[in-house]
Amino acid sequence: MKYQLRINQVAIQEYNKQMNCNLDLKDAAFIAVFVSLIDSGKVKKDGEYYVLKYTLLINEPLLGLKTKQSVVKRYNKLIAAKVLHPKIESTGGNSMQYFKIPNIQGLKYYNSSTDFTGNSCCHQPALPSTSVAKTDNQR
Repeated sequence: MKYQLRINQVAIQEYNKQMNCNLDLKDAAFIAVFVSLIDSGKVKKDGEYYVLKYTLLINEPLLGLKTKQSVVKRYNKLIAAKVLHPKIESTGGNSMQYFKIPNIQGLKYYNSSTDFTGNSCCHQPALPSTSVAKTDNQR
């Protein structure tokens, strides 16, 4: 279970505008957990694609996903929004779904001036400099 998630709300809003979609806070949390699991090595990587087991997401209480079907519904929403790119491989009656995250660096929210797709945006004004008055003890 993840105890802390970093979600850039401005980036989600910008992505929604750019891609004409409607990602919400649960989608953002889902993405944050997915990226965190990738960074921690808990998901299998196959080239540019990742295999994410449903159980890893079902165990995240914030996401509120209790069943495989609820995870699939969230996957499908992120696929429709072009956040995830799926690949399905079938072997001997079993199928495995892989996901590519083309803009993973933008999803990590390392830079507050980078949008969800990794492009420069979301310009935040610089904070005004403030002077701190010295007290008698500091003089």
